[in-house]
Amino acid sequence: LLEIQVWEPTDGLLDTGNVAKENVLSSFPALVESVVLYYVKKDIAAINQLLRAIAHVKCLTVSDLTLKAFRSANKMLTFHNVKMLTISRNLTTDQGLIALLNAVPNLESLVFTELNTAIEGDSDTDNEEDRDEDGNDEDGREEEDSDEEDSDEEDSDDDKDDDSLALDIVTNGCLFPRLKSVSFQIFVGGPRELRWLKLILKTAKALQVITIGYEAKGEKEFKVEIPNFPRASPGCVIKFCPC
Repeated sequence: LLEIQVWEPTDGLLDTGNVAKENVLSSFPALVESVVLYYVKKDIAAINQLLRAIAHVKCLTVSDLTLKAFRSANKMLTFHNVKMLTISRNLTTDQGLIALLNAVPNLESLVFTELNTAIEGDSDTDNEEDRDEDGNDEDGREEEDSDEEDSDEEDSDDDKDDDSLALDIVTNGCLFPRLKSVSFQIFVGGPRELRWLKLILKTAKALQVITIGYEAKGEKEFKVEIPNFPRASPGCVIKFCPC
């Protein structure tokens, strides 16, 4: 198992400089499982170099920003050996996940840890307390947020494109040719969760089981609504488990 977490370099967290280089990782040809949790909005080339170096693994865990980096700099990279894929924490990019799913043609197991549990706008709310009416922070420095605003606008546009793209893919069934099991470890019934659940059920012909972790308050709604979604695999079993 190789686990790499890349965070902003504050409060003792890992710096981006700790990303392993491809020539180091290439010395582990027998590597079976890799966890790549990337939480820094830069060094896209570095994260893709890392992904190329571990393309032979059988089990892969990635974060939302890892997916965005993969989508931005993907050069026809394919993970032929990956059988199990885990998406860690909240997902904000449908297109990034679609890009990776297209690169794992032999995928059999897909796990979402927290697909849609983050509350949008939390970071903006937290930052507002440190700003004054003139747009300066507490130290009187002028806020430099133009890049962030541009990035937010791009992300918003991406989300709109993501929705339509995901819906278009529903009809061709190309993402899950060998997918047998799916697990939503924490399912709250958000739009992105429901979109992916419907997409998987409608297109995964080899699907055998879907496990849905739910909170007690949502149990009745899930058990009534979800079993009625169209399925490409008549024998697929849907299991509900309290989380």
